[in-house]
Amino acid sequence: MMRRGADSPDATEAGALALQRVLALEGRNALARVELAASELSRLEASPAYRDRIVAIRDAVDELDAVLDKIERLSDPLRGSAPGAAAQLEPIWGALAERIAPALAARGVVLTWESGWSEAPLALTGPVLERLLLAGLRVAVGAVEDSVSETTSDAIVLSVACRERASSLEWIVSVARPASDRRLLLERSARIELEVALGEWRAELIDETSVSPSGFGMRFRKCDRHA
Repeated sequence: MMRRGADSPDATEAGALALQRVLALEGRNALARVELAASELSRLEASPAYRDRIVAIRDAVDELDAVLDKIERLSDPLRGSAPGAAAQLEPIWGALAERIAPALAARGVVLTWESGWSEAPLALTGPVLERLLLAGLRVAVGAVEDSVSETTSDAIVLSVACRERASSLEWIVSVARPASDRRLLLERSARIELEVALGEWRAELIDETSVSPSGFGMRFRKCDRHA
């Protein structure tokens, strides 16, 4: 009886696609660090020549991100089903926030969040959940920065919370201080970016920018056995 070995066409293709997905996700993480570094430089150097170079860096980051997205789509056309997914929100968010805290501090941004979030597993893999959280955080930082005067020296404090529903968990980011004059205003391009990314995974965008404290969030489905 012939056994299907690791060198069979199906196994080889599956391995290649898995590697393709990993490379796309790792590439996105690297691009995120480049974008954050460019933002830090924009705060330290105000000359027109440097600003032009920073704009060029960000344009290149956007182009490469689009290429990585196409690679990821090709690597897993049926990824919406997220087989075997059971990521937990709090540990992934905590690790991500701790890792990028120094870069955010250079931009005058401080993150706060409470511990003890729900441990319910989500219908997402860990790398995908991290990517979505990073996208949401990037939009939040950009949105609150756009609403702050360049002469303001106070730190931008963003509060992140988790809300549990019957069949979902919600990651919510809002302005923590001072809520009276800083708001999270979602630009149309940012909204579309998040809605497209979330829609691929049957997650949803939550818009709470019209209330106080101003904020928005993402709603993720729990695994079916915890729905």
